[in-house]
Amino acid sequence: MTKKIKFITVFVILAAFVGGAVYYFFGQKSVVRAYSFPVDSSISSLSISLQPLGESVKTAVGFTPDPTYELIAQETGGQVISMTPEEFSNNPEALSEVLMNKASSDVSTILYGESYGGNKSLIEAMIIMPSGTELLNEIPTPFAGIKVIHTGGGITYKIENPETGEWKINIPSDASYSLQVDGVTDIDLYRFEKVKLAGRLGHEGYFSTDEPFKIGEEATIETVVFGLTSKDSVPKFYLVAKNNDTLAEIPDIKSELDDTFYGTVSIPSQQFRIVVKGVNDTGQEYQRMSAQIYAPE
Repeated sequence: MTKKIKFITVFVILAAFVGGAVYYFFGQKSVVRAYSFPVDSSISSLSISLQPLGESVKTAVGFTPDPTYELIAQETGGQVISMTPEEFSNNPEALSEVLMNKASSDVSTILYGESYGGNKSLIEAMIIMPSGTELLNEIPTPFAGIKVIHTGGGITYKIENPETGEWKINIPSDASYSLQVDGVTDIDLYRFEKVKLAGRLGHEGYFSTDEPFKIGEEATIETVVFGLTSKDSVPKFYLVAKNNDTLAEIPDIKSELDDTFYGTVSIPSQQFRIVVKGVNDTGQEYQRMSAQIYAPE
């Protein structure tokens, strides 16, 4: 079985790897942007990475990165990690740990999110586990298998054998950040592409096309999701905006074999990613998201 290959680009001074539901609520101190996502039992390790964007990087580390790095990261499904030379020399293992996690071919993306809302520190972001345990820039005792890695103004949580169920992340709405959640898992959204029906009469089939997505067109989509079985429910596929708002659902999904699915959807005017959601044979919900972002013409 073919497996994806990941590429990592590392920049000197700035290290950059190119690689749920969302709602707002009001607390006593500030408005919070909240994300949620399911963790299923196939995920043996979880990585939750929050990194500052734009001017908030300058607030955290004293300089503003070239916006080109952020653009590349956003379009390819990655993040920019900013560190001062002093921070790197004091903790050289921190960056290595984050990069090693992203480079693994067994890692699949569960959630992306990004927002330019202000210069609020990400230290106030809170992760809530399915059991209700809160992670707020520290590891609650006596939890084992959880590590917090600080890189510049960013925070990465690495969690072994994570709890199954719904996880939540609350981030101050007046923060500028990129959020990336990855898991080591067998279930992987491997391919998403535009296809066309072609071939001689009686022997038609779907073939990939190099044509770009066009705004408003009814495009036929082929997706391949590794790790599913015939006992799992037929998954649902969605197009989501960069902030994770749902733009469209791909209706009437048809499957061929256990891992290949086809459907037709009206292409939105916004940039989008593809998300697959489903329920496995034990009744657990799962979610995976594409790394690449698509820009209709």
